[in-house]
Amino acid sequence: MTAFTINGGGVTNWDTLTGGSVNATLDSYAISNNTTLLIDTDSYQCAGHSAAFGSLDTVTYSGVGGTLRISGQNVRVIAYTGGGSTVPAIGATISQGGVSATLLGVWSGWQAEPTAAGAAMPATGFIKDKSKAGGNFAAGALTGITATAGGADVTGWIEVRGADTAAITVPRIGRFEVVGDWFDLGTTSGTRGQILPCPTTATVSGGFPGVWIETAAGSGVYERFAAAGSMVNLATNPTDERGKVVWQTTGGIRIGSDGTNNVGFLPPSGCKVRIPNVILTCCTRTAGSGSGPRVLPNAALATRQEFVTTSAGDIDLSHAVCQWYANFAQPFRTKVYNSAVSDTLVISEQSAPLDVSNVIVAPTQAQLNFALNLVSNFGGGTVQNVLATRFSLAASAAYVCTANYNKGIVFSSVKAMTLLNRGNAATGTWTATQNQDCSWLNNVAIGGRIALIGDVRGTITNLAYADTFSGTTQTANAHYAIDRSLGCLETVVTGFSSLVTNSHPYAGIVTTANSYDLIVKEIGTFAAPYNMGSANASGLIVNGGGNNDGIAIKRVYTQNTRTGPWVFLNSDNDIKIENVAGDYADTSVMAGLNAVIKGAALTGATTGQVSVYGTHWQDLFTSATAGKVEILCNEPTSASADQCLVTGGAPKFNSAGQVLLTTLGDQITWEMPYFAKGHTALANTAPTLTGTNTGNLTYQYQIDTGAGFGALKTLSAVNLSAETISPATGFKLRIVATCATANAGNALTQIRVITVTTSTAQSANLYPLATVRLAVTNLRNPSEVRVFEAGTTNEIDGVEDVTTGTFETLIDAATYPAVDISILALGYQNVRYTGQALGDGLELFVAQQVDRQYANP
Repeated sequence: MTAFTINGGGVTNWDTLTGGSVNATLDSYAISNNTTLLIDTDSYQCAGHSAAFGSLDTVTYSGVGGTLRISGQNVRVIAYTGGGSTVPAIGATISQGGVSATLLGVWSGWQAEPTAAGAAMPATGFIKDKSKAGGNFAAGALTGITATAGGADVTGWIEVRGADTAAITVPRIGRFEVVGDWFDLGTTSGTRGQILPCPTTATVSGGFPGVWIETAAGSGVYERFAAAGSMVNLATNPTDERGKVVWQTTGGIRIGSDGTNNVGFLPPSGCKVRIPNVILTCCTRTAGSGSGPRVLPNAALATRQEFVTTSAGDIDLSHAVCQWYANFAQPFRTKVYNSAVSDTLVISEQSAPLDVSNVIVAPTQAQLNFALNLVSNFGGGTVQNVLATRFSLAASAAYVCTANYNKGIVFSSVKAMTLLNRGNAATGTWTATQNQDCSWLNNVAIGGRIALIGDVRGTITNLAYADTFSGTTQTANAHYAIDRSLGCLETVVTGFSSLVTNSHPYAGIVTTANSYDLIVKEIGTFAAPYNMGSANASGLIVNGGGNNDGIAIKRVYTQNTRTGPWVFLNSDNDIKIENVAGDYADTSVMAGLNAVIKGAALTGATTGQVSVYGTHWQDLFTSATAGKVEILCNEPTSASADQCLVTGGAPKFNSAGQVLLTTLGDQITWEMPYFAKGHTALANTAPTLTGTNTGNLTYQYQIDTGAGFGALKTLSAVNLSAETISPATGFKLRIVATCATANAGNALTQIRVITVTTSTAQSANLYPLATVRLAVTNLRNPSEVRVFEAGTTNEIDGVEDVTTGTFETLIDAATYPAVDISILALGYQNVRYTGQALGDGLELFVAQQVDRQYANP
C-alpha cells in the first residue's frame, strides 16, 4: 500500500504520482487544502502508472477538502496508417505543423490493449493523445511518431479502473466529478448482426450498460439502447419498440441479433452510435499482478468500487460509463448526466434536488436489482430521459424501479423495462410508496404495472404501456397498468396508450383500493378511442377495489373492452363519470355509492344493486343514434337528498336497488342534478319501467331545458317526444312516481327515458374537465339565481328557488373564465354582478335591498 497525500492546492495530475502498490494492497489518496486530483488519462496507461499500479483505490478528504476530477474532455484520437519504427514513450510530443499534443498511447484497434512503448508500431490503428494545442490535426504525416494521420483528430476515451473492495468516501467538504464528451463507435449498416468495436469490451463480455443510437441518419437525435446482459436468446424476443437493446460481445456491440436469432430493434442505415467517453471499469487487486486487468462487475454490488456519501458528499457524473457501485446514500447533491450505469443507481436521503438526465441503467448479467432506487429525497428535482432496465421480474416484490418517500420529483420520459416477461403478479415496472407531489410524465412502462402505495398528489401523464417485453398481452399474472392502494390521495391519471399493438394491460388501466380522490381523464378520443386489444383484451378502464372515496373518470374513450368500462363496489363512494365510452353493448352496472354518470357510452344493465345508496341518475348512449336517461331506485344519502325525495306517504327502500310504493299516495320525486348533454330529442317511445307491478304506479315529469322546470306532465311517449331539447344546453328531468293501486308487491327498480342522439352530438357536447366553485351566500329566502357567460345571455347554471341562503355550483373556468350573476327575490331589488372572474373559485356575499316600490296584490 502507498498513501498519497494530495494537499498542494491547485491541481495535482494523476500521471505525476509514482511508486504505487503493485500487489494486493490498496493505495490511498487523501485530498485536502482545496486540491484537485485530476485524472485525464487512462489510469493504467500513462506516465508513472502501469497495469499493476493503475487502479483508483481508496479516496478520502480532510480539512477543507477538495475535488477528485476524472476528465475526458481533452483526450483525442487520430486514426492512422503507415505505422513504422516503434511506439514512442508515453508523454512524447507528437505534432503536425503548428499542432502538438502529448502522446498517451497507440492502439491497433478498439478491441486491443495498448501497444507497449518501444514495441513495433502497428501498421494501422489509433493514436491517443491529450493537451492538444494549436488547432486540429489533419490528414498527413505526423512528427514525433512514424505514422500518417488519416484525417482530423476526434474525441477519444479514457478508462479508469476501480478496485473491487475499494471505496471513495466523499464528505460535504469533498467533491467527486466526471466530466467528458461523446465517443463515436461508428454508424449502423442497417443489417442485423452488425458488430461495432467498442473500447474495454474485448476482455470482459457484458460489462457495458448501453449505447446511444441516432433515430435516423444525420438526425442528431439519439435514443438509448440498453445492453442486454444475459438476456435469454429467443427467436420471440421483440423487434419492435420494446427491443431497443444491443448485445455486448468480446468483439464489441452487436446490433439486431442475439448471436443466434435476428431479434432486437434494427435502426436504419447510417445512424451514429456513441458512448460516454469516460469508462469506469472494475478490476481486482492480486498479489501477482497488482490492480491487474479489468473484470466483470461483481454480482455482489458492495464488492465493487463504491461511493460513501453519508457525510453529504457532492457527486457530479457527466459522460461516464460507470461499472462501479453507484450507491449515493445521504449525499448533499448527486447530478448524473449523459451516462450509462451498470445494474443500479441508488440515491437516498439527498438534500439538494435530484438532477438525473439522459442516463442508461442496465444489468451486467442475470442480476436482480432495482435499476433506479430512490428513497427519502425531499428536495424535489427531476429524473428525465432515462432508460432503466432490469433482467427479470420473476419473484414477488421484484420491480424495475423503486421510489419511496420522495417529494416533488418529476419523472419525465423515463422508460422502465424488464428483459424477460414477468413471472409473478406482485411485480412491475415501478413500486412507489408514500411519495408526495411526484409526477410521472411521458413515461414508458415495459413489463408491468406502476404500483402507487400511499401516494399523495401524484400524477401520471401520457403513460405508454407494454404488458410484456415480448409477445402480446398475457393472461397469467394479470396487471392493471396503474395500481393504487393503501391511502393514496389526489391521484390524477391523464392520457394512456399502448406502446405497441396488443400490449395493453390484461386486467385494466387503473385499479384503486383504500384511497381517496382519483381522476382518470383524456384517454383516447371520440374519433380515435383507445383500443383495449384484439388479443386478450383489456378488462376495464377503472376498477374500484373498495374503500375509495372520490373517483372521477372524464373523457375516456375506449373500444373492445373485455368486461366493460368500470367495476365498483358498494364501499366505493362519490363517483363521477362524464363522457366515458366502452363499447355500446357493454352492460356494466353501477354498484358504487353516490355516483352520477353523465354521457357514458354503454347499454348498462337493469338489475338492482344490493346495499347501494345515493346513486340515482345516469344518462347513456347505447348507439350512435340512441340513448337513455335512467333513474336507479336506490335509497338516498345525505349527499344525494336533493336528487331523490319522499314527497308523499311513506315509501320504503329495500336495499336491493328498489323502492317499495305499496300504499296509496306513496310518492317519490327524483330530480336530475345536472343538464344531460349530447341528446338531440326525447324518443317517441314509452318509458321502460323495471320492477314488480310497475303498472300500479303513475309517472309524471317536468323538464328544464335551460329556463327552469316547466309544467308537470304525464310521463308518456307523446309528451316526451314533443319536448324540444338542445344537445349543447342539455336538459334536466324531474320525475314523480306515485302509488295509484295499493299492493304489497309494488317495487320499482329503474325508470328509463329513451332519447335520440347522433355521433356529432355525442362528440361535440362535453362536460368540463375541471371546475371551480362559485358560491353566492346570504341570500334572502327564496331567491332565484342565474349564472351567465360574461357579456352574454348564455345561461351556465341557475336555480329558481334557493331556500337555504346559499347557492353553490361548479363551473368550467377554462370555458367560462368570467361570469355574470343575476339574483331576483320578491320584495327585494334585483341584483346583477357582471364580469366576475372565477379564478380558482369565487364566493360572493350579497346584501339584497328591500324594494320599497314593490307591490304584490
